Amino acid sequence: FIISGTPLDIQLAQESNQIQAIVHLGFGAQELGEALRLVMIGDGISKFGRLPYTWPKKLSDLPGDITQYDMTSGFTYRYS
Repeated sequence: FIISGTPLDIQLAQESNQIQAIVHLGFGAQELGEALRLVMIGDGISKFGRLPYTWPKKLSDLPGDITQYDMTSGFTYRYS
């Protein structure tokens, strides 16, 4: 499970033969557990959805140097 409000580097998980699925959970507060339960048991809840942001396939797909913290460049470590 990934609990995150933003994209993360999951390339190692994607390349692993031991991981068959990745479940992303946003910050669901007190209802997160119930929502996960409904999705996992298939209780009429769609297991598919759309995200409000893009997950790059690999870090090199991101624009610029995401480790550059200089705000004047137009890029930061979180926002491009």
